[in-house]
Amino acid sequence: MRAAAALVFLASLTGCSGAPARPAGETGGGATPGEAPASWTLTMMDLGTGLGILVRGEDFTLLYDAGSNDDRKAGPDNRALAYLRLLVGESGEAARCGGDEDHAEIPLTTVVLSHPHRDHESLLPDVFACYAVGAFWDSGAGSDTAAHRAVEEAVAAEPGLERRTVRAGDTSSLGRLAGATILSSRPDARDANDASVVMRLDLGRASVLFMGDAPGGERRPPSSPPSRGSVEATLLATKKRLLDTDVLVVGHHGSMTSSRAEFLDAISPRIALVSSGPFPYGRVELPDPEVIAELERRRVAVEQTKVDDDACREAPAKVGRDEDGAPGGCSAVTLRIESSGAIEVERGPTAD
Repeated sequence: MRAAAALVFLASLTGCSGAPARPAGETGGGATPGEAPASWTLTMMDLGTGLGILVRGEDFTLLYDAGSNDDRKAGPDNRALAYLRLLVGESGEAARCGGDEDHAEIPLTTVVLSHPHRDHESLLPDVFACYAVGAFWDSGAGSDTAAHRAVEEAVAAEPGLERRTVRAGDTSSLGRLAGATILSSRPDARDANDASVVMRLDLGRASVLFMGDAPGGERRPPSSPPSRGSVEATLLATKKRLLDTDVLVVGHHGSMTSSRAEFLDAISPRIALVSSGPFPYGRVELPDPEVIAELERRRVAVEQTKVDDDACREAPAKVGRDEDGAPGGCSAVTLRIESSGAIEVERGPTAD
């Protein structure tokens, strides 16, 4: 396994570019004079039609979601585990977790579940079984589905796990120069998408906004204003200053239910990450081209996992099972983030 060579370096994010610093959240911020710099790696895994993002620093590891609608293999064939084995290391019993032999469980500091939908949580039970998860954050929203019951059972089976029901306004220090701020969490929402844990990470001078599937309203063109009472409308009204971030994990896999133009104006991202695949949501296969066009019109660097999915199905080498007939494992995206605010974008990690 190897990481792909760097494709692009965004000089506008470096401290020497003259670009203004983003407003920090309550727990982040850049290095003070004389303080050693820090760096982080963010990987948007290619899980097929779903989402899974791993953030690694010198003193923490955070996983935001791990699910797929079309790649449902469990145990050692779990593609999220395949990425974790590559990025974090082999962990747990080989028969259950993959790898060449049994290993002690490697710590994962925090696992965040945005909301209880299969394409965000179906691969998490094996993660809990194979890695030593320190804390689990979710909104507290429930779901009577097999996928969510499996997550609840996996969490309950970890007696030392700290479970935290997060609320808007919560802040946490994740490590040196790194912190998280929860911007939205609606546990009583009738639609699970509305319950999405919207989270801002501050990593030195860089910042990342995780939207889950938080909506701006019904399917409408991006030029439409956010619907009254929607998550996007509420954030614009109550947390607008904290929306201004460098990296946007685009809401709802690039659906027109999210990413209204007014909302994107407040974020003004430099990079947009879109995790999607070929499994249709109803009759719609995401991302919607209108959303991608709106981002590109703003000269945002758009990075997607949905790249050559047909060829990926029978690829002779990919992260996870080779030639398995399923999408995923070919088109991960990695950001290398420096405390100065510099961000390097890579395609990968990929299989040799």
